[in-house]
Amino acid sequence: MHAAAFGGGLELALATTLRVFTANAEVGLPETRLAIVPGAGGTYRLPAAIGLQRARDLVLTGRRVGAPEAYFLGLCDRLVDGPRPKDPGGRFAAEELRAARERSLEASVELARQICEGGPIAVRLALRAVNEWEEGLDGSVENKAYESVVATRDRDEALAAFREKRKPVFEGR
Repeated sequence: MHAAAFGGGLELALATTLRVFTANAEVGLPETRLAIVPGAGGTYRLPAAIGLQRARDLVLTGRRVGAPEAYFLGLCDRLVDGPRPKDPGGRFAAEELRAARERSLEASVELARQICEGGPIAVRLALRAVNEWEEGLDGSVENKAYESVVATRDRDEALAAFREKRKPVFEGR
């Protein structure tokens, strides 16, 4: 994200698995200031992302949060350099905005590439275990995921690649 995302814009971002912000991004759920409540997942996705106490603050006050604070709160996973204002009034040159958008896209693609280096079955099951952590506080969700992944060909390929000191080639099996 390389600009502002308020209300539904932030709620859309919260529906994603991972979020990359540029340093100039600004987010918030201003609905209570408009005498309404977030209606597209903000009241349950925000607490899941940043915790109940911090979510209460943002939802009840409707305050805007800059990218550095958003990163600190856990609203974004990666923070990249943003555009620099062209003039003292804070306006940005078009080329600076394009460059910031490119940095954000590059960081997002790099994040996806890093994830794709893992075994596809393991990544999918690990994500499920993390997403269902509240249901599996006893370790049951993680244990099921682990049991499922140890019997895969990808796991065997990973072990063979490690022994042979090479990069594994996963097939999703």
